[in-house]
Amino acid sequence: MQSKLVYLHQYHKFIILLTLFLASAITTGPVYGFGLFLEPLQNHFDWQKSVIMASLSFGAVGSITTPIVGRILDRSGSKITMTISLLFFSISYLLRPMMSQIWHWYSLSLLQSISYSGTANLPAGRLIGIWFPKHRGRAYGIATMGNNFGGLTVPLFTGFYIAKGEWQTAFLLIGGITLLISFLSMLFISDTPQTSKKGNDTENKIKINNLSGDALKYTIKSETFYLIFFSALLGTFLYSAVLPQMGDHLISLNIQIEMAPLFISILATFGMTGKLIFGYLAEKYTARIAMILSLSGQIIFLIILSTVVNKNTIPIFLAIFGIFMGGYGALFSLVIQEAFGLKNYGSIAGVIGFSSIIPLFFGPLLSGFSFDHFGSYTFSFLIISLFFCFAILLLFLVKLRNPKYPKYPIQAKKNLEE
Repeated sequence: MQSKLVYLHQYHKFIILLTLFLASAITTGPVYGFGLFLEPLQNHFDWQKSVIMASLSFGAVGSITTPIVGRILDRSGSKITMTISLLFFSISYLLRPMMSQIWHWYSLSLLQSISYSGTANLPAGRLIGIWFPKHRGRAYGIATMGNNFGGLTVPLFTGFYIAKGEWQTAFLLIGGITLLISFLSMLFISDTPQTSKKGNDTENKIKINNLSGDALKYTIKSETFYLIFFSALLGTFLYSAVLPQMGDHLISLNIQIEMAPLFISILATFGMTGKLIFGYLAEKYTARIAMILSLSGQIIFLIILSTVVNKNTIPIFLAIFGIFMGGYGALFSLVIQEAFGLKNYGSIAGVIGFSSIIPLFFGPLLSGFSFDHFGSYTFSFLIISLFFCFAILLLFLVKLRNPKYPKYPIQAKKNLEE
């Protein structure tokens, strides 16, 4: 009986990891393929591209709601949070073929942005910490590899239907796949692993309630919280002022437009590799040290890509940059766990995620200014490299007493009293 329960536990772990991987892929993949829909939507509705692209600003609204989603995660658990978020995300795409006015597009894009953080991002941090306590770095790396996998696959199958003039089918396919994954979440996602024959729901709930970790009201009074908050703020410029512009940057370096998608796929593929490498480094040397290494590598190769002259070396530099870049996406949740534990992970990660409003808003403006005034993204890439230097400095100042079971002296005492 005991061995059977252990086997079921291992099987359940695999299903949860697979569900997180798929959820990350299908909810992040459309970001990579966003540009493919611009022309068909413009032709069908006669909307200007700038009007369609304005929906990207709703990512900032999603950041505003992240603390609320994190609080729901702590209160209601991963299953409810993830299933409902995936369901809303699915609806935001299933209804798009019925659009007729621009406010329909904006409303559905807003629903997509609000639901995004609860689909995989926040739940993954909590679930990996509970189910993979000894290998959370590698497990979180595998789960977040879904982001890059989605970047490789979603544009391919959506592009196939768009090329046939069936952009509505592409939206339905994204929504339908997300709906199926929401069913997987409803069936298999759980915060209560069982590994003994004496285990029952009550005992498991007690285990979850007794997870170590700091309360949010004490965390936000600590120096460590603000060091991590502002390092996250600076690091997130990667996703607003570097990645979205990388394809256009390559074209400005005289890379043929037909070859640019291939180069971006190199970046995404090696990004997956980076998540595994840095996930392992997080287990061996702590996520904080791995994050510092990730940001350091990004600085070096972002500067190289900004000033590269020999086009033949670009794929090599992109691949190495992709490794360091991919590691970043797998590490920040682990840094938060190291610093503050799992008990209130959702609330703390949600508040820290609120920091992304600034880079999401100012990142594209910085990139646009760079290109308009200097004819390239070199200026903005160098500024982002400087931001990364400050993020590294802040992470160096973070002090952890015990990365596996973190407790700050004052906070730990108050938590025990509660």
